[in-house]
Amino acid sequence: MVRRGGVIGLGLLAACSAGAEPPITTAAYTIGGQDESDGSGSGGATGSDGSGTAVADGTGDETTGPPPEVGCSNGFVVGDLCPGAAVTIPVGMGASWLVATDLSQDGNPDLAVVVGDSNSVYVMPGAGDGTFGPASPHSVGVGPARIRAGDVDADGIPDLVVSGYGSSTVAMLRGQGAGSFAPVSSTGVAESPYGLILADFDGDGDMDCATGHELAAGTVSVLLSGPAGLGVTSTLVAPNEVLGMAAGDFNGDGRIDLVSAHEYDDDVQVHTGNGSGGFTSAGRYAIGEHPVDVLVLDVNGDGRLDLAVAHRFTEDLRVLLGDGAGGFTPGLTLTAAGPLGGAAAGDLDGDGDLDIVLAVRDLGSVHVIEASGGTLTQHSTLPVGGDLRGVDLADFDGDGALDIAIAAPAEGAVKLLISDP
Repeated sequence: MVRRGGVIGLGLLAACSAGAEPPITTAAYTIGGQDESDGSGSGGATGSDGSGTAVADGTGDETTGPPPEVGCSNGFVVGDLCPGAAVTIPVGMGASWLVATDLSQDGNPDLAVVVGDSNSVYVMPGAGDGTFGPASPHSVGVGPARIRAGDVDADGIPDLVVSGYGSSTVAMLRGQGAGSFAPVSSTGVAESPYGLILADFDGDGDMDCATGHELAAGTVSVLLSGPAGLGVTSTLVAPNEVLGMAAGDFNGDGRIDLVSAHEYDDDVQVHTGNGSGGFTSAGRYAIGEHPVDVLVLDVNGDGRLDLAVAHRFTEDLRVLLGDGAGGFTPGLTLTAAGPLGGAAAGDLDGDGDLDIVLAVRDLGSVHVIEASGGTLTQHSTLPVGGDLRGVDLADFDGDGALDIAIAAPAEGAVKLLISDP
């Protein structure tokens, strides 16, 4: 079996429980203004609509991959990729969000996991064979929420940035190479920062930060990087509590824009970037109830960035199709059979299209949506176990195919899904 794939953004794929062999059920949806059909004759659902940066730049030149193989031992296949059974790795109670990247710069992806009960980030060094060395804790302040990785200080070494929900700070662990970090440095922001994104807002080549606040309703803090780290430079007005954040060049002007997803207004808002770190609030677009994560990717292959928003209460993923000028129109809605905890996108089957993986939190399962040539195919929900939240994709065993890591807070663990040869 050919094993390959690349990842952009945050993600999660699935595995069958040991000995289980669920039936394969799929439904294909064509994205755009056409009717969607699931083969039932009644038509599919449509709807409207936050790393590790959740930024993707689809080129629109993706090609359809080879037809699915049928020899996977677990009875499930995405393109030519067979996900394997979940392995549980204990980390610490309250392991809620994670990011996969090469923190040690040895060519192997590592994991950094937010562990809320100990107010820490645990760094798990990857061995490159699907296993990890002992996790090292790094204190980041009270109530850490979400985490992103990126080069904030422009030294070529990845740093870690964490939103401090309980401490009203944004904490930075400055990477020093070989997987080590300087003591945490924290920047005070408005109350209860939650949603978090890294991107280069001012065009200087290093990562800046934006965080959305829950209790300080209607606030997004923008922190630009500098020699001393991150500093608050401006605050944006958002309609309500912000749980998800995303970034991308949505209007094609070469400048990074922001998207905030709002917990109780059930919508997203675009904030247009001016290229120097400033933003102007623009259009708002209705989505489902309680959005928890936002992905940026080219869903329909037209070369324009779209949004895919995961929801907790409406238990679905809703797509907004970008027009390339900063506006969006409703795409489709895909049900997930349970409240969502996190979402990710990556090329699972090597066909050039970004597939989508969803963590179904209370049901302990994952949901896989395969993209190919502007069509999404909704696969079976597969059991993993636990209360699932943040997810990410990386090739942890070095075989060229993406694997999946999922945070399970109630178990204090990471669920690892290594692709099946």
